[in-house]
Amino acid sequence: MAVSSLSDLLLVLFAFVVGAGCSRKRWMWSLWILASMGVVAIVALNVIYEPGGVRFFSTDSVSWFLPSFRIMIGKIHVNLSGYLLGSVSLVGYGIWRHNRFKARWLAFGFAVIAYSLTFLTGSKASAFLPIVSILFAELAWKYRKMIQGKAMLLAMAFLGIGLMFSLMLYLPNGPLSKISTNESARSQVAQCFFREATYSWPRFFRGNGGDAVSEYCEDRVVVISRKGRSLSGLVPHAHNSYLQIFADYGVFPVILLLIVFVFSIRNALNLAASGDGLLGTMGFSLGLFLFFFGLFDSTLLSWSINQVMTGYLLAVSWPERILTQ
Repeated sequence: MAVSSLSDLLLVLFAFVVGAGCSRKRWMWSLWILASMGVVAIVALNVIYEPGGVRFFSTDSVSWFLPSFRIMIGKIHVNLSGYLLGSVSLVGYGIWRHNRFKARWLAFGFAVIAYSLTFLTGSKASAFLPIVSILFAELAWKYRKMIQGKAMLLAMAFLGIGLMFSLMLYLPNGPLSKISTNESARSQVAQCFFREATYSWPRFFRGNGGDAVSEYCEDRVVVISRKGRSLSGLVPHAHNSYLQIFADYGVFPVILLLIVFVFSIRNALNLAASGDGLLGTMGFSLGLFLFFFGLFDSTLLSWSINQVMTGYLLAVSWPERILTQ
């Protein structure tokens, strides 16, 4: 069952406030600690043996080389475990990429370990989004002179692309909603959340309260698999952070969260354009990863560590020099 509370958003806010305005020197210490979390997580890993194990593809022709198990950090769901591990792998990569001292190879080792564990969670989003985020960050760094003055436009473009992709996935007749049983289930539960969130003006503005819509849709959304098996009760949350917040707490919190993402990505691009490769490209890749992952899963539910990590990592692109400008 989903566990949604207003304290989820408050923890994100508090963590963001703690990180925002830190000096570059302080960020270096914090980033090293964050980069090592993938190694620390090894002691808390749980291995889950299940049919199919790690499966990223619908065909069985390539499944022979994939492991028959999945991992998770403690009791944190595999997708949210991948969310944490994927984000710290980006931190490790960023330290390695934009430093010249020999210890940077230790950060690279941290990144490889964290990403390897991310892959073993079996989460598609956490396996592929770090790679995509790094590619875009490298492009931003290579063409940093060209993005000067265009940071806000680019940030809004990324936000718009993400939201359009989400609509393609969740609309009743969307082009991506019928590609598999899982995507059909996501589409149906998202439609249920949206109906409840927009049922009346009071619900639209103040929401339905934590878990109310999750429990309602869990009881009413029934998905039939291709083999005829009922999959009802397997989708107790929105599988989308922004839709979850909209349904639970209304339109204003989700708008504020999206605004924070836009300005975080804008700040990161401005930092990169000014020559700060470490905080600029890292803030950009983390902003993309955190934002787009939220389109596939309710990343701010249940576990405080997810909420704290989200808020703190968003603050990477809000260092002291940004707030004093």
